[in-house]
Amino acid sequence: MATNLSIITDALQDIGVIPETGTASAEQGAHGIRKLNQMMASWRDTDNIDLGYFPQESLVAAIPIPDWAELAVVSSLGVVLAPKYAATITDAHIAVAGAFYSSMLRRVQLLQMQPSNLSHLPLGSGSYGYGYNINTDI
Repeated sequence: MATNLSIITDALQDIGVIPETGTASAEQGAHGIRKLNQMMASWRDTDNIDLGYFPQESLVAAIPIPDWAELAVVSSLGVVLAPKYAATITDAHIAVAGAFYSSMLRRVQLLQMQPSNLSHLPLGSGSYGYGYNINTDI
């Protein structure tokens, strides 16, 4: 499971703010966790995306999201953090962030769907439940 710091570091690396082998500074971490909390609250309240996330204070704590949502969070957080660092977001990064967000949204919607209960509907004539046999036409 990823930590809050690793998610923030990945986002900053993706937008070119820190080098590939670098780690977010304390200031970048504090800003990143604040923006992460704001982004996740917006997703929950505006987009009805509930990943089980709750506001974080510690950079070393495990981020409370499913593994399958990490790429969407990292790429979207990169877009959110870019203006602060005057980072240029490429069309490719926007496309990747959009694709991962859409994928996450589909999965969340699938998980929130309730199974259909069709037990109140009639079986209809010719239904096997009423004893119809196609071989005898009875």
